[in-house]
Amino acid sequence: MKKTNIFIPLLCLLLLTTCTGTLFATTINVSSLAALQTAIDGAAPGDVIVLANGVYNATADITISKQGTAALPITITAQTTAGAEITGAAGFNIASPAAYIVIKGFKFTCSASKVFMAGGTSFCRWTHNLFQCPGEGEYLLLNGSDHQVDYNTFQHKNTLGRFIAVRGTGSQIGAPVECLQRFECGVEHIESPYMKQLRLVRRFTTDVLKREVVGQ
Repeated sequence: MKKTNIFIPLLCLLLLTTCTGTLFATTINVSSLAALQTAIDGAAPGDVIVLANGVYNATADITISKQGTAALPITITAQTTAGAEITGAAGFNIASPAAYIVIKGFKFTCSASKVFMAGGTSFCRWTHNLFQCPGEGEYLLLNGSDHQVDYNTFQHKNTLGRFIAVRGTGSQIGAPVECLQRFECGVEHIESPYMKQLRLVRRFTTDVLKREVVGQ
């Protein structure tokens, strides 16, 4: 009686099971904010969403609430670094329960306090973005926990507010956030009785990279 070797089929099944996420991850190219939102709403772990270079006027927030995984994050990126500019009265809103989201390569010139993360988000990353947001408020507002902010440029701040604000939810003061930043042009001169609000920001006004862990 001929013996059947079941080792090879089982091995193939195991490889297929462990690689399923990678096999079905896709790169999605978009060229409008409406198409960007649609792609985000349908994103799966491992997907890469690429916004074509250009200037985009945001009148409503781009909302991101999807979840990637540690091995397969969802990446939302500009076509080239600082090539896709988000301007206007709205920006990016990473909302609960978003996790393992990477925001990469955008130029944010939208209104201040319009690039933010809500409580209930976790393990998201902002990298190689440029922030220069007009008006009073923060360039980047972080809630949630275990986020990473690295290799971004924050520049030309000439109104009240902070480059980065880290806040907690409820009685929580803050949560672990890993920062490795370039504050290239610093804070410009402001005549105001509220300069104490900028003291921490001015402390990190430098053209070299600094590493800080906030909330631990």
